[in-house]
Amino acid sequence: MVQNEHGKPMAGALVTYISNFQPHGSELRFTRQTDEQGRAGFPTVREWQTESFLMMHGIRAYSWSWCITASGYETGYSSENGGQKGEEGEEVVVDLKPGQMTACRSLE
Repeated sequence: MVQNEHGKPMAGALVTYISNFQPHGSELRFTRQTDEQGRAGFPTVREWQTESFLMMHGIRAYSWSWCITASGYETGYSSENGGQKGEEGEEVVVDLKPGQMTACRSLE
């Protein structure tokens, strides 16, 4: 859920899910707009992969991040690297602060 500095849900914020994997990955982005309750939903996607520690280029390492933008607010982030995260099905709450919005940065 995206909320403002007063803890009120923010409708119309853009939530971008950014994922990447290494080695040789390419960044994927999916963006959804928050509803009246400040929520944005993304479908769960699962894929089987066969990997071996003996593979020439190693195994894939995945990273992901949420980027939240709204006019009049600083860009918010939530990620696996120190940001807020929820278990599957658990709601993540991100508080945006008034300020200047910036573009979502890459995961490189």
